[in-house]
Amino acid sequence: MFDLMPGRGVRLPPRQCVTFGMSRAEVAAAAGGDVRDVFVCGARWAVAFTVAGVAVTVHTTDEDSGAGTVSLSPVGADPAPVALDDVDVFGWDAAAVLAALLDGGRDVRPMGRRTAWVDGRRLLLRCDQGTGHFTDASLYAGTAPRNATCYGPGIPTMSYGESTMAFRAPQAPGIYTFTLWTASHFDEYDTTNNRISITFEVRYLA
Repeated sequence: MFDLMPGRGVRLPPRQCVTFGMSRAEVAAAAGGDVRDVFVCGARWAVAFTVAGVAVTVHTTDEDSGAGTVSLSPVGADPAPVALDDVDVFGWDAAAVLAALLDGGRDVRPMGRRTAWVDGRRLLLRCDQGTGHFTDASLYAGTAPRNATCYGPGIPTMSYGESTMAFRAPQAPGIYTFTLWTASHFDEYDTTNNRISITFEVRYLA
């Protein structure tokens, strides 16, 4: 069984721990298996390995501080339980997981129907809409960053990044459109499907 330890890291089966602040070499020693370097946008180093049917990725954006993020996802036919307070976060449906964690005294903050923060911003659970189960758990040293920007030449195919975009709406009443698009020099993107637009109205309350 995997034990999630928000603010500390994760205990792997049988008993090795990957904790925040570890170097790449220390993470590899704790994994004790086939550890490979992987690409994570913005990371100084990132490694991945699979244990007991669960894929684990560890990375840092600050090499001097060591490991800062640990992500886990079930990949095998019979993955080992990934538990927080003995609640298998991948084994139950998402609503039951959150209810059990709340009953156990955890700070749980759902963000829509597909994600939830646990213990502030120390653990993020993501749900597969098709199955209704959580399929990804990410642990953060301290608290997760609220914004992230991803750019770099030669980003590998099928990799991804996440970012948050904020904008200030105009004060004058009217209908406006906000458009965000991928720059044209990212030639691996489909140029006919590289933007999102939000149309909104600003008006005074009666």
